[in-house]
This record gives sequence, structure tokens and C-alpha cells, in this order.
Amino acid sequence: MKIQPSGPDSTASRAARQLAKNEAAQPLRPEGNPAGGSHEVARDRAEISDAARDLGEQAKLSSECRPQLTAERLRSLTERVSGGFYDRPEVRDVVLSRLASDLASLPKD
Repeated sequence: MKIQPSGPDSTASRAARQLAKNEAAQPLRPEGNPAGGSHEVARDRAEISDAARDLGEQAKLSSECRPQLTAERLRSLTERVSGGFYDRPEVRDVVLSRLASDLASLPKD
């Protein structure tokens, strides 16, 4: 296969000339104003409702108050569950009592 070098009338050369011609035809815009006019440029913006802001604050507070479960603690709990530690009636009673207390302290909707 023989590759011919690009000539002055090749597709690539014509495309480059057309691009240069189009760029030359574009008016220059003043710096700081991409639209080129003296009008203020419209900016994108988002509005967040008060309800959404409140929900975000509640989620933030909830995550800050929640104790974090470390990898070590998770491993320890997994070993206890698989070893049958929580299958004993006296342990179940304590766990259920604490769970009921925690659930009772949650805010009512």
C-alpha cells in the first residue's frame, strides 16, 4: 500500500482552510464578557426550598450524633453473633431492652 502525501487540494487541507476562515470571521469579544455584548450574562443557578434545607440539616445532625461503628467493633460483633453469644436468653433480654430504649427516644413524626 502506498500513501500519498497531502496535497493543497486534499480533504485535510480544505478543512484546515475552512476552519481558519471561520475563525477569522468570528468577532472578537471583550474580556470578561463571553457573549460579546454589553448585557449581563445570565448565570445558571439552583434554588433549594426551605423544606430541603431543613431535611439536609436534620440528616447532618443525625449523622453527627450517631456513634460510628469501627471495623474492629464490627469484627468483634460478628464473632459474637457467629459464636452464639446473643443466643442466650439473658443477653437477648439486655439487647432488646436497650433497643426498645433507643427506639423510644427517637423523635415522633
